Amino acid sequence: VQRVADHVNMILRYIPYIQTNFVMGLDSDAGPEPFELTKQFIDLAPGAFPGYSLLTAGTEIAPGECTKAFLISPPFSKWKSGVRVAKTDVVP
Repeated sequence: VQRVADHVNMILRYIPYIQTNFVMGLDSDAGPEPFELTKQFIDLAPGAFPGYSLLTAGTEIAPGECTKAFLISPPFSKWKSGVRVAKTDVVP
């Protein structure tokens, strides 16, 4: 964390703004460590503009279709013709 923060701070001497991106929700993220390391980085490189992304279980909707599936679907659902299909079915 220190080395990356030092590098970002060096870049900030030449470029006034730099965005850093943090992705949460990976399989390797567990417990408080990802958040503690992110906070540590922000404390060490306060000039960086942080962006945060949270990975979540998504829904697969067939191309060209619109549905409210993402509002009512359990994680990793697949939809075709406005109907949720079994995971073994292939959505073309």
